Parts: sequence; structure tokens; C-alpha cells
Amino acid sequence: MTGILSMPSVSAILIVRNEAARLARCLESVSAHVDEIVVMDTGSIDDTVMIAGRFGCRIGHFAWNDDFSAARNAALSLSRTAWNFVIDADEWLIDPAPLRKAVRHAPDCMGLVCVRSDFVLEGLPTHADCWIPRLLPAAVRYQGRIHEHPASDLLHFRTQIVLGHDGYLEHPLNAHKKERNLPLLQAALAASPANPYLHYQIGKEFEVRDNFGQAAEHYAQALPVTGGYPPYTADLVCRLLFCLKKLGRFDQAIPLAETWQSHLANSADFLFVLGDLLLDYAITVPADAPAILPAIEAAWLRCLKLGTVRHHENSIPARGSFLASYNLSVFYAHTGQPEKASLYAEMAQKQRQQMHPGTA
Repeated sequence: MTGILSMPSVSAILIVRNEAARLARCLESVSAHVDEIVVMDTGSIDDTVMIAGRFGCRIGHFAWNDDFSAARNAALSLSRTAWNFVIDADEWLIDPAPLRKAVRHAPDCMGLVCVRSDFVLEGLPTHADCWIPRLLPAAVRYQGRIHEHPASDLLHFRTQIVLGHDGYLEHPLNAHKKERNLPLLQAALAASPANPYLHYQIGKEFEVRDNFGQAAEHYAQALPVTGGYPPYTADLVCRLLFCLKKLGRFDQAIPLAETWQSHLANSADFLFVLGDLLLDYAITVPADAPAILPAIEAAWLRCLKLGTVRHHENSIPARGSFLASYNLSVFYAHTGQPEKASLYAEMAQKQRQQMHPGTA
């Protein structure tokens, strides 16, 4: 850990439980770049606490009560610095330089941090970025039992800090999240049944369980009906369209896509999902296919034109890159255009290697 005279002090803040398999990776990424590390253990029975001690962390113990904010706030109470950098054990700091730069900002705002989550989409490894307030002035605390967020009206500033995150990958280390999150979200929804954000999060929990009917119900209740769209709106619409497609409810999905098409015209994510939706409809109703095929092609070509620019939270850059190219290669192969199919297959391979060096 470091204390640079010209740099305001900053603590890394973690809450953990049974994270021995990956805690060291996280701590190694931050230990030389913060003044202290606070680790609040919520009941580990593995070597988590021992590993935290090896890194010289300030360790606290918290009796888990199904409330993430309470645990976060208990950890924050042990901090002695001007800034708190909140990080989870399944994350790691990719580059320390932006952290050192960000804490020079006056502590009258909260710093947005890019959490880059690895996952597999359609059998291909990719990632999505989400900007979350994780660099907090000392006085800021959390609220919300799950998917907690800072209870503060302070303005945000976007840092260049990027955290790697592999907590969404299918792995035994991540399996407990499915069992833990849904009951907590449902309890929170019982206390606030009209909360659209809770419906959105519960929808995601059902979606990862392939329960597309329940997911669609909650996503529909989360849809904004007026302006002032929350930052997760584009992801919400894409997820609802995907679930309706999986359910074969084209009579609901296509009008919904038409409703949002002008608002999300510059979203590669929306256009990618739209192309998939229309393709499934064309396969299901072949008589309508001739009229629909041009729209499918246009949607995926537009994805490539928009590229990997992230216009909203949880955007998946690969949808404006190799995933769209791959879909076009398959589209052209099945519509009697082999030269185009070969061109876009090669393009997809090159784009994938550029985004994920070392992949075959």
C-alpha cells in the first residue's frame, strides 16, 4: 500500500464471504495503489480472512443479515481516508493510473467506474461494460438490501478506472449468487411492489434460469411509460424482446420493437436483437420471410456501422462487431450469397481476435 504526499488518501473497500479462490487476485491489483484496504468478512469458513491478513488489510467481521447495504456501510465505517474505492472479490483493477488520477478530483462528486464483465454470448466469449459509482467521498453510505447504491445526491464524474469482472461466468464459484439474489430481490419487491428497477433485476434473475415467461412479466412491469428513461432502459428493452422471442410471442415482440425503434435507433444492441427477432419470425412464418429478410440484413449492417461505441449501460460491444458479422455470414450463406458469407465470416474472425486477442 502507498501514501503519495500529493495524492488524497483512498481506501479499497470490500465485503467478502468464502472468496479464498480469487481474493488474492483482487488484492494484488489494488494493494500498491491505495493507502489501506478494508475487508469486511460476513462469515467465511475458508481461508478468506487469512489471505486478507497476508495483504495487511484492516479486517472487520459482520453478521450477515441479508442486507448488502448494511455490510457495505459497516466496511465504510472502518475507513480512515478521504476517498473510498469499492471493489468486489470477483473484480480486479486493470490499470492503476486512472485511480491515482481520479482521487485528485475534489471530493464533492462520486466517481463512475467501468465494470467490464466477462460472459459467454451465443457460445462466444465477450464482455459488457457498466458504469457504476464506486469511487465515493468518505461520508457517502449505501442503501438497498440488494443491488445497493449510494444514498447521495452528489453529482457523478466519469473516471477512466476499469475493473475486470468474471462473476457472471458459469463457474462453481458463482453458483451461489443465483440462490442468494432472487429471494432478496423478491423480499425487496414485496416492500416496494411498484419499483421498476427491482422488476428489472428480478427479470434478469429469471432470465438466467431460462424462465422466460416470468422474466418477461417483470421486464414488462419495469418498462418506462413516460420520458426520463433510466440508464438501463435499452438493456431492459433488449432483454424483453429476447424473452418474447424465446416464448414465440411475436405478436407482442414486434409491436414493442416498433415502439422503441426510433428511441434506440443508434443502439447496436437493440438492432442486433431486432435482427434476431425478425429472423426467428421469418423462420416461424416463412410466408412473410421475403418481406422481412431485407430488414434483418439492414439491422445487422447498421450494427457494424455503429460499431462498438457504448450508448447505454450494459451495452455489449461485440454486437457492433464480430457477433453482427457472424450473423451476416450465416444470413448470406442461407440466402444464396456465398461470396458475402465468406467475406463476413472472415471479418467476424478478425474482429473477434481484435476484441479478444488470443482467441482462435
